[in-house]
Amino acid sequence: MQDQKTRLIHLLPVERQTKTETQDLIRGFTDAELAEAQVIVPEREEPGLTAPIPRKVHVSGRAWVADQGRANGLSDVRVTDGEYIYLTEEDGTFSFIFDMDDDPHCRFVVVVCPSGYRLTTPFFLRIPHDEETVEYQVDFVFHTDIQDSQFSFLVASDSQFTRPEAMISIAKDFAQMTEEAKDLAFLMTVGDLTMSGTHYQWDMYDQIQGASQLPIYNSFGGHDGNCLTPRSTLNYELRIGPPYYSWDYGGVHFVQFVTEHRYLGERGQTRQDKWLEADLKMVVPETPVIVATHYPLKADWFDQRKAEGFKVICQLAAHWHCVQVGSRGSVPVLITAPARGSDWGSYSNAYRWVHITSNGVRSDLRVAGQYQRLEVISPAVATTLGQQPIRLLAYDSAKKVKTVRCRLADPNGVIQSTDLKLDGDWTWKEQFNPQIPGQWTFELDATDQLNQCWQQKHLVEVIDTCLADPVIGGDFPWILAGDPPRVLAEGPEPPLYPLWIQHTGSVHVLHASPVVAHGHVYVAVTNPNAGEIFHGICCFEAKTGQEIWRSPSPRGDIRGAVTVHEDCVYTVTGQGWAAAYMAKTGELLWAQPLKPAYADGRPLAINQTPPIPTKFGLLVSDWQSPQFLLNYQTGEEIRQFDIDIGYYAAFATIFDDILYIARRYGRSAIRLPLGEVVWEGEESARSTSAGIVVDGKFIYRTASSVKALDTETGEEIWDTPVANAGFQNPIPVVWDDLVLVNGTHFTAIDLVTSEIRWEVACAQDASRFERSQRQTMAGSSTPIVAGNYAYFGHDDTSIRTVNNQGHLVWVYRLGTPIKTAPVVCGNLLFAHDYSGNLWCFAPTV
Repeated sequence: MQDQKTRLIHLLPVERQTKTETQDLIRGFTDAELAEAQVIVPEREEPGLTAPIPRKVHVSGRAWVADQGRANGLSDVRVTDGEYIYLTEEDGTFSFIFDMDDDPHCRFVVVVCPSGYRLTTPFFLRIPHDEETVEYQVDFVFHTDIQDSQFSFLVASDSQFTRPEAMISIAKDFAQMTEEAKDLAFLMTVGDLTMSGTHYQWDMYDQIQGASQLPIYNSFGGHDGNCLTPRSTLNYELRIGPPYYSWDYGGVHFVQFVTEHRYLGERGQTRQDKWLEADLKMVVPETPVIVATHYPLKADWFDQRKAEGFKVICQLAAHWHCVQVGSRGSVPVLITAPARGSDWGSYSNAYRWVHITSNGVRSDLRVAGQYQRLEVISPAVATTLGQQPIRLLAYDSAKKVKTVRCRLADPNGVIQSTDLKLDGDWTWKEQFNPQIPGQWTFELDATDQLNQCWQQKHLVEVIDTCLADPVIGGDFPWILAGDPPRVLAEGPEPPLYPLWIQHTGSVHVLHASPVVAHGHVYVAVTNPNAGEIFHGICCFEAKTGQEIWRSPSPRGDIRGAVTVHEDCVYTVTGQGWAAAYMAKTGELLWAQPLKPAYADGRPLAINQTPPIPTKFGLLVSDWQSPQFLLNYQTGEEIRQFDIDIGYYAAFATIFDDILYIARRYGRSAIRLPLGEVVWEGEESARSTSAGIVVDGKFIYRTASSVKALDTETGEEIWDTPVANAGFQNPIPVVWDDLVLVNGTHFTAIDLVTSEIRWEVACAQDASRFERSQRQTMAGSSTPIVAGNYAYFGHDDTSIRTVNNQGHLVWVYRLGTPIKTAPVVCGNLLFAHDYSGNLWCFAPTV
């Protein structure tokens, strides 16, 4: 735990001035702030390692309660030397001897803070490896603390920075997320606090810790020891404290330990193993246990602890730089997004509130950098006559909104007021039926959980026209439908306006793109939280937005897009289950784990691939590998292919019976249905998109470029740099002789010459970022071409339409990023935004 309150760098958001650059608002700091930080935390050389001094040390001390006087020792308090656990005597004293060996590691004397107390001293004594002292004395001083058995705390992970620019952003996030956190007990970090664990990086992390208004319980991750040879926890020990320890709070036992064992050294690992077993054995039966480790634990760890009678209620993990909820049995496994905030573009810096309740563990994701945002997102600055949805965005990173009220004035000054209803984490809803053209005024009032009042004004020009009747066209049953993929002959004529908006129940939407079939819209309900959460699929009437059915997932969260084939809807869950539902009714046809080990859940629930329809059967992927070909009607396995699709957002695609994949550090093509290798090659990129085949080229995106390979040989034809941020790479789309690709900006590449033909700039409007700061702009949304226009979403919260000359035709601001792929059917456009709103847009008559 860290109680440091050093606040040396500027921790407030950037205030927009006349000369404020949009980029300063997006990144959340100015050049002056950066210069100040570089002075406060100067770069320095890494000091050399010192030699250990083996010796036998004696440690003695006392645990006592400050508000009861020093004479009142605290008995039966657990104190450990990192290997064995001792209980304090009746007067609170303890004493033990242990050996400091010739490993260059510190040892620690750690007290387990009991429930009902808080420490007024550090919870550990560090025994350096390189000093000659043999006698140590330490007192652990407590203060009584009223702790409810129902409480909440904050979780972060993977801050993993190298430079002051990132340090400033993370420190501001820590400050914002803890500043008014009266309902939070503490902040837990789950490892990889730095990029490599140099002392310069720990100097910067001191600034980050100092920004927190909550006590911090830190965890070690492998990156925190990568600068040392051999890799080690030593710098972490010197700058932070013990790499493994435990504490109690509110009747819950928290235990944190290192999963990257080699960093401890062989003897250190042995000590941790002995300590962990001793620690758990001293837990009173039926005591809830929460485990924190950098890597998600394997399923057999949970099975073993359950068999031993331990009541593990949650694991907190990290490493994979994503937000996910896995499980083993009834135990949720929560991975929180990287605090470094760039891995998935904007809103990557999602922190997690974890709530311990009488009904178990619940969690809420909170996106940092949002400051009292109160916006009308429907209608926009212009709209049509007639019935339509009102949607207000009301969100703050650190505070929930309790009420939202809207006062409407028509062009004649007639006023009506309405209280809106919460619809998801971000938005509030009502209906709007203007019958008079002209300017309407929206006056907004929101009240947050601290009873602070926010106010905003919004003007809407109601034009003298109505929406066209919705027309349903052909099906778009999976994310790469069409020939070429995602190119349709017809579509709506902009400008477009919201016809209906339905919240799907989703939270933190990255991959759950909608599809359309049989006049219905199908979309996964994705929500990587713990608690009484609905995970599954929902179906809406395309013309009206009426919900037709909603069916639960067979196991956990569904991260990716669903696929409709003939009369069934197919999905693959994050925990590795495949399932089929009747498209008309939502009735479950079949469901099965891709491996028997997933039957009782999978802690790492990172599978986000869509099912792929082929003439040979349904192709589904386990995370990375293998690929399974399943019978559409029964789910029975037809064949298995040992081919790896990589990490992040890549998945296999099939063209002319050839399966293609570009993945992290590799690319392959195999022939279906038997799986003969056509070609294999190396890929230098860490993350890739799925690929498409057009004009004899296999085309895909990496984080920094678009590549085209010869489909027959796998040889690279061209590689064109196109900037983006993060791991979610959008799929290129070929429109005649153009390759359209999203990214930092939207780009068109010549299919033959690979030259950039035009670019549409995104994230240029400063007003978008006054109250939404410290974000990384990416274009993760895969475009769709319909008729004369291409449609795409972006992290700057807009969905846009361009023509084939790159001219911007229409833009609509949804309020949160659009990372999924929009879809067109008839004269309707559908998009599933980050906050979980499913939008349907239509043209005017």
